[in-house]
Amino acid sequence: MMVFGALFISASLFGLGFVEKIETRQQKLFSLFNVVQFRNDPCRSNMRGSGVGALQRNGTCLTVSECTDQGGSLAGGCAAGFGSCCVFFARSDLSTVRQSCAYLQNPEFPSPYRQMQPIRYTVAKLNQEICALRLDFDTFSILGLGGSQELTRDACRDRFTILSSSNPPIPTICGQNMGQHVYVDLGMDSSDLAQLNFEFSGTTNIRMWDIKVSQINCRSSRRPPNGCLQYHTGLSGQITTFNYNALNDNHLPNQRYNVCIRREFGFCCVQYKACGVVPGSTDPMSAFSISTKDANGNTALGNVDDSCTLDYIAIPGSNVRCDRSGRGGSNRFCGVFLNPIVDSMAFTEICTCVDPFRLEVFTDMAPDGADRSIPNTSQSKGVCLEWNQIQC
Repeated sequence: MMVFGALFISASLFGLGFVEKIETRQQKLFSLFNVVQFRNDPCRSNMRGSGVGALQRNGTCLTVSECTDQGGSLAGGCAAGFGSCCVFFARSDLSTVRQSCAYLQNPEFPSPYRQMQPIRYTVAKLNQEICALRLDFDTFSILGLGGSQELTRDACRDRFTILSSSNPPIPTICGQNMGQHVYVDLGMDSSDLAQLNFEFSGTTNIRMWDIKVSQINCRSSRRPPNGCLQYHTGLSGQITTFNYNALNDNHLPNQRYNVCIRREFGFCCVQYKACGVVPGSTDPMSAFSISTKDANGNTALGNVDDSCTLDYIAIPGSNVRCDRSGRGGSNRFCGVFLNPIVDSMAFTEICTCVDPFRLEVFTDMAPDGADRSIPNTSQSKGVCLEWNQIQC
């Protein structure tokens, strides 16, 4: 009361102009206190993604005006309600993406793309601290090889290619690849870009894609080691080759890339087995069928190392035992049975304790068999492996 009184007396002594100055100053202070600043962090939107078991899409926390000015879609709140979760889509040819997270979709998604016009996207760095991208194929359906024979050369009818500074280059991908992912190295220069290209041949009503593109900071723990096209974390998971288990189709030709697994604390080895196969089973299954004919044209069973000269997977230092000394036996595996014993007719588990954990996929540009100009009539779907880490 004494303060208000003093203010009232002072106001009466100095006149109305003094009161107006006080009110103006109070309005300025009030407006300053109402400016809420928040970080443009990733957020979980209220917009559901595509694919089996899809969760809500990821967005960026922005103001409403920032989101709309950048062409984003408002999809829920963030920053305690002061911001909006903004989801970005690129659906047209020659679209350029500069956001920390965005979704590349075919025109008219979720309807199929029925035209033949190529679609090209450019991904530019959000800032100089970005060194890599992760592409998650939430939906990915384009034409594959188109038959049950392993054909010659790069036989993809539709083609998805990625051009960047990645070394080695990223192989051409086609067919059915929902749930797959790849990492793209962007290089260190702020002007480095990645170009993602779709090219088509023939008519179909299955072309559809929804690819999440996430930019990765150079110092982020999510950035994979050099040379890893795919990177898995956690204690267990599943690895499949591209276009695996597509109806009446084969594994892709001309593939050479590394699939890496981050070693978790307290774990020294990783163990692999063919998906859905009980160790000891003698029934060939499509979970492991790669290079199903040997160099002489004979049906391949469980082949390893020097017997795998055409298409194979390589697991450095692998053995049936989890030998923590680092010593291993076989490295290459092919045929229709996953087993380190040549011509084995049963599945087994394969273990390696060689760090870093890495699996190499290699397929050539020719069909398997004695005469490599003739398609291999024995289907090679590729491989599906379940893996889990073993404690020290």
